[in-house]
Amino acid sequence: MSYDWVTARFGCSSSNAFQTLAEMVKVEVSTANELLSPERVFLVNVHPKEIIVVRTHPKERVATIVFEFSSTDISVRSGDKQPFLRAVPSLHADGECMFEVEGHSLKLWQVSRKALEQLFFGD
Repeated sequence: MSYDWVTARFGCSSSNAFQTLAEMVKVEVSTANELLSPERVFLVNVHPKEIIVVRTHPKERVATIVFEFSSTDISVRSGDKQPFLRAVPSLHADGECMFEVEGHSLKLWQVSRKALEQLFFGD
């Protein structure tokens, strides 16, 4: 029997990846709130086409990361700025769903890390 690439590619669509990413980010925000400074509080709001992650702190300015879904990709921006990351889903030859970002193939958790690491661990 041959590999069902059509079903695999459907599972690797932007919309399916966005739903998976939303669940992943909720867990990551919860973990960050448990492990990181109690003065920094992270909030996540999930909307049909956006995931918004906010960092609050009494002595720092509020910082926001926004994941936006489109039919072809997931883009990430900081606050109201232009997107700094664009992840395009791609079904690789081995059947694994990966995301093309700046010429590199990343797994979904790596896309999330690229988007949120500075928010969680930076100044």
